[in-house]
Amino acid sequence: AKPIDILITTDVLSEGQNLQDADMVINYDIHWNPVRAIQRLGRIDRIGSPNDTIQCVNFWPATSIDAYINLKNRVEKRMATMQLVGSEVIDEFTDEFSQIAENPIEDIQNENLLKQMGNNMEDLDGEDSFGFDDFSLDGYQFQLQQFYDQNKKEIFDYPRGIFSGVVLTTDISVPKGMIALLGTKPIKLSKYSHYDLLYFDSEGKLLQDNKRWVLEKLSLIKDLDRKVDETIDHCDLKAIEPYQNAIKSWIETKNGRKESSSIAGEIEIAGENQLDVLKSIQLGNTKTIERAKDKKLNTALDYDLICWMIIN
Repeated sequence: AKPIDILITTDVLSEGQNLQDADMVINYDIHWNPVRAIQRLGRIDRIGSPNDTIQCVNFWPATSIDAYINLKNRVEKRMATMQLVGSEVIDEFTDEFSQIAENPIEDIQNENLLKQMGNNMEDLDGEDSFGFDDFSLDGYQFQLQQFYDQNKKEIFDYPRGIFSGVVLTTDISVPKGMIALLGTKPIKLSKYSHYDLLYFDSEGKLLQDNKRWVLEKLSLIKDLDRKVDETIDHCDLKAIEPYQNAIKSWIETKNGRKESSSIAGEIEIAGENQLDVLKSIQLGNTKTIERAKDKKLNTALDYDLICWMIIN
């Protein structure tokens, strides 16, 4: 029989299976109960394994998703509970938990762990877990393809910067503000090099930049009647200025921001653009090195406002 190199499975193999020939488990989803993760590792961490070392890799979803953060905290607290009662744990399950697990459990640490877990365990219960479906855009891409097929001619006639708006009803829990789709130049084969889908609150501060989160909010308001304030509809510069400033501020923060420090005074924090440049330089990208010498970073001129929507 031909040997198996990679085995892809659901959680059905997490218990009672002997897979000691394998040397790595990759978790593409993280269950709320860390026992499940330990059981999965236990399929290959067995007596009789021919491997000197085994590895466990966890794919944690994007940190900008609030629900993921809650899941991660819940898993870490469960691990702390297990450590407290002397059960088997994976010390390096997350960086944060490894700090908890570094020292042997003593009276002071017990007290800290109990304090971390709170007064009750209700927030640890539930069957929530995450897989690829929770972060996939496939459903929205299917809707977009349908819309594109039905309105192809009109779509090609849309100008850049097209806008719309809605007025929320009381039963829709969507924040007030603005949603903007930006494209990063250069444009090759009619496509931008990068797209940003941004949700700003009513004060012009960035609320969310996770595409799936923003699309979920858009799906809740897609059937509402379109309505835009007359001043904006007639391109009154004063009315449009707050929305323009919100986008400009976001672009500026991409190139770094300044913060006050009680020790060093005003300090400059690197932005996403600088970090991208640094990463490219580390990988030996010569074009990026030349850009860095010229101190060229993305400015407002490097973005196109493709479309935007006001939510009131």
